[in-house]
Amino acid sequence: MTIIPNALLDLNGVSSRAASWVFELYEAGNSLGTLQLLDRQAPPALTVDVSRAIKRTLTGLSFLPDEVADINVIKASIKLSMQLSDGTMWPQGVFLFSDVSRNVVTNKNGITFSIGEASLVDQLLIVDQELDRSVSYSPGTVITDAIGSLLAELPITYEIQPSSAQVNTAEAISWTIGTRRLRIINELAMMIGYHDLYFDNNGMGRLGPVLDPDTVPDDQILMYRIGQRTFLGSVTRSTNILDLPNRFVVVNNGPTDVPVVGTYDIPPGAPHSFENRGFFVTRVELSQGIASDADADYAALQLSKQWRFPFETIEFSGPPDPRHDHYQIVDFEGQRLLELNWNMTLVDGSDMTHTLRRISPPQPGEDV
Repeated sequence: MTIIPNALLDLNGVSSRAASWVFELYEAGNSLGTLQLLDRQAPPALTVDVSRAIKRTLTGLSFLPDEVADINVIKASIKLSMQLSDGTMWPQGVFLFSDVSRNVVTNKNGITFSIGEASLVDQLLIVDQELDRSVSYSPGTVITDAIGSLLAELPITYEIQPSSAQVNTAEAISWTIGTRRLRIINELAMMIGYHDLYFDNNGMGRLGPVLDPDTVPDDQILMYRIGQRTFLGSVTRSTNILDLPNRFVVVNNGPTDVPVVGTYDIPPGAPHSFENRGFFVTRVELSQGIASDADADYAALQLSKQWRFPFETIEFSGPPDPRHDHYQIVDFEGQRLLELNWNMTLVDGSDMTHTLRRISPPQPGEDV
């Protein structure tokens, strides 16, 4: 998605800014107004973590009990937005209630009273449910069509990008009754080199190819230049090069007549390549429905780009920026990295923490 420039967020010619967060309650698509949260010592937090099944969570919301009692937590949803002091509103997701409790607390004046507390998750909650039937697809099924048929049964909006790789199943594939719908969708997505399903800041479901940081257009990258938008002393760098695979293998574990196997080896110039290390560190993934060795080779290449296999991890914090989403590509001090997770504390003047992973091989002679 194209990054919208904003002087306050980019800290371009401004010395200060202010922000607030708006919690708008919806039911059956109709707005019921905004919710007023209690001012607690531990404010709410918004987290996006692509390593989780349900990736976007909203925790630590506190209300007066009477207000919670007036909310139909089964039907209700919350649209979260960040409002800047320039009047602009930035959506931060659509959430469903996952946990509601009532607790007794004592304030600083010794007065005891009850409050309601809630945790919420995004619309992946709707998708991540067990199916009451088995699911199977015949040979030649278009994989994006199979994914679309599973999503079309749900009260959600979504977009699936067209695939430029193998799009048909090679043989019949199936999942047993009780398998979670989200697992099936994500396993189908992996067959064509797509990332997991997620819901973006606007509440739209997204499925598409795993991003290559080196080919993403500049207007889709968030910039963190040296000494800008990063809190002093917050940057931590670490490498995982000793544990990194240098060979990726994808095997079709379906009922094929002949084995279907794909392999991708890290380029020789990378410091952890076979040529430099002297032996293979292999990662093998099993997958149904891959039609040919060429398709399996492509799947192995895409596997090597996943967030699970970083060359370098960078953690830092800075002012909240609501333009971050899932699988965000970030230019951090001249390096393009994939964002694994971020956490934003929802109170003015707070910080936003980030974890970035470098997933492209270092060039020969480059420090790692």
